[in-house]
Amino acid sequence: MSDVHIANPNAVRSYGKVKAIENRMTIHVVALASHFVCHLKSRY
Repeated sequence: MSDVHIANPNAVRSYGKVKAIENRMTIHVVALASHFVCHLKSRY
């Protein structure tokens, strides 16, 4: 069990990094999508 506790911080840190990157990409995609929708709406 102690091995798991030693390895845990690293796993949590890398998982946090992956989640942060995913969140950033999601925000970017949502921003692009909303911009695209607004652009389409303004044309019609």
